[in-house]
Amino acid sequence: MNKIWLRRCLGILIICFLGGIIFIGVKTVSLSEKQEALDRQTKIQNEVKITVRPFLFSKENIISFMIELESYEHADLAHINVLESSFLLDDEENPTLPFLWEEKEKGKYNQKGVLFFKGIKETTAFISLNIYELDEQIFTWTLRKEE
Repeated sequence: MNKIWLRRCLGILIICFLGGIIFIGVKTVSLSEKQEALDRQTKIQNEVKITVRPFLFSKENIISFMIELESYEHADLAHINVLESSFLLDDEENPTLPFLWEEKEKGKYNQKGVLFFKGIKETTAFISLNIYELDEQIFTWTLRKEE
């Protein structure tokens, strides 16, 4: 009796897990079809190279940043906790914290992933992504032209 019950519970958990993976995959595909990419920016400071490229998802009110950190001199600096070391400022200097870091690749001297933010207003003229490791690095993009 207990073995049957355990098997059913395990089966339900597996089905829920697979359903979640499918849901996330479908959501990611639908987001990628509706995105607007902005220009890539690269900065090198303190022997760390950071490359950032934002993607806007207007309908979902989400902005994501493909981020790659690389350092062959100080490998530990290339492995900062991006989720805890980043924030976004809009043109009114309202800070927004990221809600998700999706790691894509991690090597001895680099890491690459996507950082997600919610709640950027459509009327925002520009955004600034702030990433701080030893020193703060600021990446700024214009979203709409000032009138």
